[in-house]
Amino acid sequence: GAAVDVHTWCANNGWRRKSAAGDPRYWPVSAWYIYQADSLAAADSGAEEEYMYSLDLHSLGLTALQLFMSIFSFEANEVSESSRDGDIITSAMWKLNKAWKMFWDFVLERHAEITEAIEECGHAEDLKDTFEDRCVPKQVQLRLVNLHSAVAEAEEVLSTSSPSATMGPLLTALRNMISPCSPSELPAKAVGNPERVFEKWDQLLSVLEESGAESEKQTCEEEAETEEVDESINLDLDCSSLAGEDADDLKGTSIPTPSTIAPPLLPPPTVLAQQQQPHQQHQNQQQQQQQQQQQQ
Repeated sequence: GAAVDVHTWCANNGWRRKSAAGDPRYWPVSAWYIYQADSLAAADSGAEEEYMYSLDLHSLGLTALQLFMSIFSFEANEVSESSRDGDIITSAMWKLNKAWKMFWDFVLERHAEITEAIEECGHAEDLKDTFEDRCVPKQVQLRLVNLHSAVAEAEEVLSTSSPSATMGPLLTALRNMISPCSPSELPAKAVGNPERVFEKWDQLLSVLEESGAESEKQTCEEEAETEEVDESINLDLDCSSLAGEDADDLKGTSIPTPSTIAPPLLPPPTVLAQQQQPHQQHQNQQQQQQQQQQQQ
């Protein structure tokens, strides 16, 4: 990928002297206009701000959303119409999946056309007029606006739906990164200010930090609930055959394991010998009497 000095790019109109480069699948709308005409004259008022400040944010946001959709995507025929209408999470994710596919399929086709032209001719200059006739930048923008709205809807639904609440801030971050080239709301003096680049990244980091803190808090709460359930299960197992007051009395009492049970006490050998002596003497006397009777 290409890299430029942020001050040269923003403050000194460096962006006006650079053509679009990189992977067009991850271009914002303004980059499509720059590729098509080397100018933003035909673009909306927000294109200049977007091209100066949001090239990397937009590309990274699309990359992250692409990963997100590869995990949660599904084909339309995998979800019934009743499920889409009845479950708000399924409905929101289905709309997001549809909006993503509509955008991604379109830029994939344009990327294939550019790649084929470069392989055949060594450049893709001849495609510029074709793209202008087909209003490709505007088509990309319409799909990005639709995708942006779908991300916002899924963000709202997931932010209020447990256990998916922690995914809401993630979509908030992605929505802030992906640019639909909205009209600029910046005052004229702010345009061309390199600090704007850092402000955008700082805003994104704040959203991600809030998301991480909220996720950690929810994880701790879930672990605490799990520990309470485990303790309850252990108590039920230990006292399953007891009821009433007995169960209450044994609360907190652990069942001893075999290693903790003392073996039975046996008398020492000397005591055993003493216990055996009277019985042995009695047997000897009986044998002697039987021998005397036989002799007689």
